[in-house]
Amino acid sequence: MITIMSALIEVLRPIAGAERWIDAGGLLFRVGDPVFSVFLVERGEAALERVTDRGHRLILQRARAGDVLAEPSIFAERYHCDGVALTPSLIRSAPVAVVCRALEADPLAMSVLARHLAREAQAARLRSELLSLRRLADRLDGWLALNDGMLPPKGRWSTIAADLGVTPEALYRELSRRR
Repeated sequence: MITIMSALIEVLRPIAGAERWIDAGGLLFRVGDPVFSVFLVERGEAALERVTDRGHRLILQRARAGDVLAEPSIFAERYHCDGVALTPSLIRSAPVAVVCRALEADPLAMSVLARHLAREAQAARLRSELLSLRRLADRLDGWLALNDGMLPPKGRWSTIAADLGVTPEALYRELSRRR
């Protein structure tokens, strides 16, 4: 996946605009906004997220330094979720119209994007499978298996809760039970 992501970044980087810093919690776009850009995360971490009917944050995509955020939006009219900086992040935006012209002019670039989107679909299916598990303990076991058994630093555990579709408090209770 890293090779495909690197190739996609190399396609998008030359057409991306100026860099800008976004504070943690800062919005890149909101659900329903018209799609104008795709975002390259140069530093930090950003996510596509939705808030459930019960008010829980649910992370649909997590993009770290060297990743692209909201790339399926290249083919959409409106964003389907919120784009949020999870940490202070250095972001570059690539205008969708320019990205589309570059992809149409370069079949190899289009192939790189297609392979990348296929991998993202596979990852989304894995996340969906995790969310379908009834017990939080099972979800957490699956998350840990997908992340080499490693938790992020303690101050970032709430992002795991968002990945698993539970409250941070429920996750903290489960982690406490495991000690």
